[in-house]
Amino acid sequence: LVGMHAQTFRWDTSNGSVALINGNSTVWGLKIQKGDSKPCIHPLNTVEGFELSDYRPADHIWHTALWFCFKLIKDKNYWEENPESLLSEGRTEVIDYQITTHDDFSALIQITLSYHLPHQNELLTEHRQIIVSSPKKDGSYTLDWKHAFKAKEKVVLGRTPRIGEPNGVAHGGYAGFSLRLNKQTSKWNFLDSEGRKESHGKRARWMSFSGSTTSGSASTTIFDHPSNPRYPNYWFVVEDMPYFSPAFLFEKSMVLDAGEDLNLTYRIKIQSQIPEVETIEEEFEKFSKINSKLNAKSKK
Repeated sequence: LVGMHAQTFRWDTSNGSVALINGNSTVWGLKIQKGDSKPCIHPLNTVEGFELSDYRPADHIWHTALWFCFKLIKDKNYWEENPESLLSEGRTEVIDYQITTHDDFSALIQITLSYHLPHQNELLTEHRQIIVSSPKKDGSYTLDWKHAFKAKEKVVLGRTPRIGEPNGVAHGGYAGFSLRLNKQTSKWNFLDSEGRKESHGKRARWMSFSGSTTSGSASTTIFDHPSNPRYPNYWFVVEDMPYFSPAFLFEKSMVLDAGEDLNLTYRIKIQSQIPEVETIEEEFEKFSKINSKLNAKSKK
């Protein structure tokens, strides 16, 4: 790594979860607990330790850094949380998880989740894999999120209605893979695959967010996989938070029949520099060719 030696990296698994440490700084950490809800990645940092993510900010305490969350399942809310209990009306429950770390400082995180109302039958199951690459020579790394959902009964995956729909509001349309960013990034710039800097409510294959840090510059780019339904997806962007998300339900809700599968795949790339569009496109081409299906279960 630029200005670093590989031996400065180490794993911290002391709290039953996992974090990658570089010297005295965290690179990334997984927040997860069996029986808990909504596992997430926080902190999400550059390899030098500049913190990109924001976890439970006062304005939206249910924004948990880098996470996945549905908004409405059968018209029940799985997104916002009660300030005291930190629980939603609908539950996103961690049933089981397994963490496999490797000597090259890559990791495989496998999570089984259940979506249901309190004390009621399961509506959806999910098997999730988060595949974290080892840090590259240029200090970049990627996280691939693969989601395999199965409906246990007929469900409608919904979201807050948008302007032009009944009861529509300006902030309607969000749900899914989401990143809430540290206020230190508030002067950074968005850029999407179509060359636009203002991308809210527009379709794009990827979205990059970059700017200055305390020690240079950095960026984070989210890629939408071509196998995803409704690809290329609309993006939900709130510049003054900052927050962005490939919102696959932005245009309309989605119905899953009993037994029906839904697969979603995303990549997020963290870099300690502002990337050229050409290199983002190269990364997208590589990502678009990966298998979107979950890897075989680890034998560990």
